[in-house]
Amino acid sequence: MAKITLSLLAAALAVVCWSSGVVAQELLAPPVAPSVTEYMTPVAPAAVCCPIQVVSEVSAPSAKRSYRCHGGPIQQLLCVDNPADCCRKDYSVPVCVPACCVGDPVCCGSRVGLLGRGYVTYRWPCGFEATIVFRAHGGVIITYR
Repeated sequence: MAKITLSLLAAALAVVCWSSGVVAQELLAPPVAPSVTEYMTPVAPAAVCCPIQVVSEVSAPSAKRSYRCHGGPIQQLLCVDNPADCCRKDYSVPVCVPACCVGDPVCCGSRVGLLGRGYVTYRWPCGFEATIVFRAHGGVIITYR
């Protein structure tokens, strides 16, 4: 009795699948594990960095010593988010680091300071540090340590 019911169900399924244009073999096949690409989240487009004016650069004595001992400074561009504004806009900030600093910097901290200024601190693997201060009315001040 079970074999007859199962064969009638398969025949009915084949008729329904044939009328809808789907091949019955595809529906009766065992389920296939989803591929890795089905689980991946979509990749966001790369951030667009807007240029910003550097008002001043201040170097501490330790930074000046690093420039002298390890070759002259080289310029890098950092894409930095201002923590003081809520528009989540990235700014392209040019920084000068010693030639010995190889690798990407790590963001050590960001905060909102007095008078609506945003502070972001980056540290390179060599120990060199740059603090970027976003002024409330535009422009940045960079302090090297």
